[in-house]
Amino acid sequence: MKLTTLDRVRQPEYTGENRCPPCTVLNLVIAVVVAAAVSVAWIPLGVAVFVVSVGVIYLRGYLVPGTPTITSRYFPESVLRLFDKAETVEGAGATDGGVASGAEMNGEAESEVTEIDRVLMSSGVIQACEDVDDLCLTPGFRESWSSRIEETRQAGRETETRLLADSIQVDADALTLESNGRLAVRFEGDRIASWKSHAAFLADLTAEKELEDWCESWESMSPRERSRVIASLRVFLEDCPSCDGEVSPVEENVDSCCRSNLVNVTLECDDCGDVVFEGSYK
Repeated sequence: MKLTTLDRVRQPEYTGENRCPPCTVLNLVIAVVVAAAVSVAWIPLGVAVFVVSVGVIYLRGYLVPGTPTITSRYFPESVLRLFDKAETVEGAGATDGGVASGAEMNGEAESEVTEIDRVLMSSGVIQACEDVDDLCLTPGFRESWSSRIEETRQAGRETETRLLADSIQVDADALTLESNGRLAVRFEGDRIASWKSHAAFLADLTAEKELEDWCESWESMSPRERSRVIASLRVFLEDCPSCDGEVSPVEENVDSCCRSNLVNVTLECDDCGDVVFEGSYK
């Protein structure tokens, strides 16, 4: 197939789904500054410079050579996490029922995960594993949580809706749960939250009820702190909450235009394919 001039200029590794938002923002700012400077001498030329610059950024992903390296090296980690699509942090904000993942192991999030571990260990929820250098659920909490998951799943969608309504203190009749790969929650018709799967939703819903009994500091925690603690427990799942099959981890090394050496981690139910946890670390 014959390549056009635009095809020769275009750089797919830095455009489309691979576009790096920080690079784009930085280069647009540079384009505006340069165009403004040229406009001092002649406005039409300044406009032309800006239009050409935007076109180059659109086709190539950046205007100034080396921008991906510059952003990766000098932009703060917190800024890169805001923009980088390669780091999938499940359940940030309202996209996952207000649950933010405990898998983000960079910067400020690392101290939060350490605090989560401390809270769970002091509550008798997790402990050092006997056979590996890691943390595991205590036998007592694992058994209690598994029983609650099974009981809630067997009770059906009406019970799940009621438990969620109790949790967020709304009328159960105003809530609707929709499953289509993901599980979405609607309040009076408006979508207010979603989870990666029914398994993830069921794990969080039952974990919250268990933690109310196990964690003495639960009532004093903020909603955000509770969400992080709840979501972090999904990392310890061995059996799928929705289909009882085993849960297997899948890791994938990812290089992005802004950051490198990221490892995406997905915990997936072997039998039904439900994703119970998704996150990444460096």
